[in-house]
Amino acid sequence: RNLSKVKNMMCWNSIDDDSFFLAELPATINRFRHLEELNLWFNKLRGIPDFIGNLTSLKRLILAYNDLKILPHGINRLENLEFLDIRGMRNLSISAINNDKLKIKRI
Repeated sequence: RNLSKVKNMMCWNSIDDDSFFLAELPATINRFRHLEELNLWFNKLRGIPDFIGNLTSLKRLILAYNDLKILPHGINRLENLEFLDIRGMRNLSISAINNDKLKIKRI
């Protein structure tokens, strides 16, 4: 099966065990060019790599309840992004987001 055709992916932890949390986004996520939704909530992500901008089909990006401080400038290449969930991250700077370039309907 061709993984590049996958449209939805959920990577979140419902187990109360730190060993099951994602601490970083694996580079292999870059292969999922047709991904429309990426749900990464309730992990321990401290950063999102700039290559997230290569997922140009992404419409929904759910990052809620992680340990993020900043978003990468690559997020501005997500021209189809309509929904960005950043709940539960009080220290997150969203200064990298250029909403004039993006079509985000809801943050």
